[in-house]
Amino acid sequence: MGWCFMAYDDREALSAAVIDREARSAAVIHRFARRESGMTLIEILISLGLCGLLLTAALALSQTMAQVNTDQGQIEVITENLRGAMAKLTRDVRLAGAGFASGVATNAVSAAPALVPAASIANTNPDSIDLLLAVGTAPATALSPVFPSDVQLVVDALQGTQFFAGDYMLLSDFTNGILYQAGNPSAQVVGSVPAVALPVSPPAMFPVSRFAAGSVVLRASSVRYAVQKGDGSALPNSWFLMELDGAPLGGLAQAPLAENIFDFQIAVGIDGLAGLPLDGMLQEIGRVAGDDEWVFNMPGEALPAPPFTVRALRITLVGRTSLPGSQLGPGRPAVEDRAAGPPDRYRWRVLSETVMLRNLVLR
Repeated sequence: MGWCFMAYDDREALSAAVIDREARSAAVIHRFARRESGMTLIEILISLGLCGLLLTAALALSQTMAQVNTDQGQIEVITENLRGAMAKLTRDVRLAGAGFASGVATNAVSAAPALVPAASIANTNPDSIDLLLAVGTAPATALSPVFPSDVQLVVDALQGTQFFAGDYMLLSDFTNGILYQAGNPSAQVVGSVPAVALPVSPPAMFPVSRFAAGSVVLRASSVRYAVQKGDGSALPNSWFLMELDGAPLGGLAQAPLAENIFDFQIAVGIDGLAGLPLDGMLQEIGRVAGDDEWVFNMPGEALPAPPFTVRALRITLVGRTSLPGSQLGPGRPAVEDRAAGPPDRYRWRVLSETVMLRNLVLR
């Protein structure tokens, strides 16, 4: 049998090691127990601060996204308004003067016959334009010559039945035109051909010149395009491009063509202005008034003395969002001879189209 002897000091060292190990185990157990018991106040405050920052950033991002979506929606609305209005306006500009190549008709509707241009522009910033149009279905054909003493027109029955008392008519030989108002039509027969007689109302001013058989009769209309402020009842601070009964057939009828149109500008292209050659082209310099073949593209310009032939009209519409945004912008842009507006928070869009014309005389 063997005996193992351990020194007293060794036993004390062993006991100390055991105690130290038990102390460390107790410390670990205490830390775990402390963690399971909850967070400290400092930890809670830090967590709340981080959550607040995250929520603030998320809210700011959502507001930015909402504003961007609102602005984009308004811009799409403006773009559609501009395109629709421009299509209608340019179509009527192209129709102006149809049926009378001179571009000027004689107004026999008024008490004193006067020349009426196919188009008349007011450079008023925003501008406006009056157009004399031949509209409707195919023209009726005059079956017999028309003399200054006549008080009615006899036209073919097929197209003549489409005209009614009170219609404004345009008698034309494709060069000159007479604007008058029709009375009550009646059926007639010219030889063996069915016809329609269109009385002239009033007859005293018609016609002022002779028109041969084969001249045409078209239904006539006039329209004015202008920018006008809304009445503020339903849409405060709103502006419209208006379509109104224009001169010389003026009336009270008017209708908004497009909403939130704040500017309407027209520049007139006339070949041969400013000493430039009459070459069928329009040169634009635009540094000072009167330095090129465009009128109203610079401040201080006026149309030359008539008559003159217009080569083109450049039509520009300026639209604006109905609601302001969060960012300050440059404001209404400068267009043609109108200076820019002051800075604002709205978004602006510009649409321009050049209409080339064959023969148009302005007043």
